[in-house]
Amino acid sequence: MKGYKHLTEFDRNKIARMRKEGATMREIGAALHVSAATVCREIKRGTYTYMNADYIEVTEYRSGHKPATGPTWRPRAAP
Repeated sequence: MKGYKHLTEFDRNKIARMRKEGATMREIGAALHVSAATVCREIKRGTYTYMNADYIEVTEYRSGHKPATGPTWRPRAAP
């Protein structure tokens, strides 16, 4: 592969879909024309853990951005 390219939202959705189907990192990389390392880093970056309704920890990959956690930015009140 020559040069670099960013993964698009379509690419991330394809990664999520192929992971659910049980595809390997190499298979996903070949389908997207990127290295398996790129796929591995993207999955690592997009994986999160949460507690479901039955209080069981669930770990999954989300193709979009995770919701913000922690304090949100607010403008200062006028003096």
